[in-house]
Formats: sequence, structure tokens, C-alpha cells
Amino acid sequence: MSKSEELVSISMMRELLNIQKETILSFFRESLFSINEKFENFQSSFQEVRRELNEMKSGLNFVGDVFNDKARAVEEKINKVHDDLSNVRKMQGKISSDNIELKLRSVDIEDRNRRNNLRIDGIVENSEEKDWEITKKRVKQLFKDNLGIEKDIIIERAHRVGATNDKRERTIVLKLRDYEDKKTIMERAVKLKGTNIFLNEDFSFTTRKIRKELFDQAKIHCQNGYFAKAVYNKLIVHEFRENTRNTDVNPTCVNE
Repeated sequence: MSKSEELVSISMMRELLNIQKETILSFFRESLFSINEKFENFQSSFQEVRRELNEMKSGLNFVGDVFNDKARAVEEKINKVHDDLSNVRKMQGKISSDNIELKLRSVDIEDRNRRNNLRIDGIVENSEEKDWEITKKRVKQLFKDNLGIEKDIIIERAHRVGATNDKRERTIVLKLRDYEDKKTIMERAVKLKGTNIFLNEDFSFTTRKIRKELFDQAKIHCQNGYFAKAVYNKLIVHEFRENTRNTDVNPTCVNE
């Protein structure tokens, strides 16, 4: 092979190599461009997904905040309702306590207003007693004949109470001017024993109801051999003593 031919062969080879080089470079460029483009697309997609995730997170946080706010509001309302109920119960308890105290005061005031009063049961009623003065005279006669009281006791008023009943004599309620006269009468009331006439202090309806229950209890204690006596709205019970006097007509009891 001549030198000229060798030069041509080398030149062609170089040209082929250059072509091959350019082809390979072009392939790599296109591949790299494609890869870059795909990476950019992926990166863009990733950013979009990330943005959407952030939006979802923000939305969830917002919903969570709203839920928490509403939950706190509901809890505050529930606590307020509990506090209000507690206050209402305390108020009801105070009102109930005040009401009881008011009733007790009312009963006490009424009993004080009746301090000089007496109640007499068992005096036969007649048609002439429509006038208070007639009733006063009959009561004074009872004090003189049965209790031995000669003093002219001043009775401010004396009258029957309740509806007329053929089966039972109506109670006489009387008011004395002097409390000391009442004490004297009560001390001698034991002389009425066996006469079917009963003389007692006058109290309010509430106190009379309490005393009735006390009298029932007193009877039981008496049957068991104890001394029992109702004093206002209390019951005194102790062992019988010989010097115990029966100064309350009914149902104070002593061992007979």
C-alpha cells in the first residue's frame, strides 16, 4: 500500500471516529437532556405533591384547630352548666334551710303570742254560750269550784273553737291578762284528774302536733315505769322519784 493510500485510510478512520464520537456524544446529550427533563418533571411533580400535602396538612390543622376550639367551647359550656347546677343546688339548700328557719321562727312567734292562753276540753256546751261573757263566767266558775282559786282572774277573751259537734264538746280557748295567773292555774290543774275535764297550754298547730307525738311516746315510757313529761316541744324522761309532782295534766305521768 502506498503512502497516499495509508494517509487516506487514516484520514477516513479519523473521520469515522469523529462521526462515531459525535454520534455517541449526541446520544449522550439526548439521553442527558431526556434525563434532565424527566428529573425536572419529577421534581415539579414532587413539588406539586409536596404542596398538596402541605395544603392537606394545613387543612387538617385548620380542621383540628376548629374541632379543638369547638371541643373547648363545649367543655366550657358543660363546666358552666355544672357550676350553674351546683349554684342552684346550693341556693335550693339555702332556700330550704331559710324556709325551715322561717317556719321555726313563725312557730316560735305564734307560740309566744299564745303565752297567756289556755285550752280547756270537756266542759259541756250549752246554747247560752254564743256570748263570750257567758263562756268567761263558766271558766271562772271552773277555776273557783274545781281548782280552788278565789282570786278574780282577768280573762281577756274565752270562746269555743271548731265546728259544732254533737258527739264531742268543743274546746274552749281563753287568753289571760296575767301570765302568773296562768302558772297558778296550771299548778292546780292536777285537781281536774278524774273529772273528764282537761286543761292544757295553748300552742300553734305545729307545736300541738309535735306534742301529740310526744304524748304518745310518754305513754309508752309510763307503761315501762318511767316518769315522762312533755315540756313545750321536748320530752323529759327519767326514773320515777317519789317527790316528782304531776304538774302537767296530760299526758305527764308518774308511777301510781
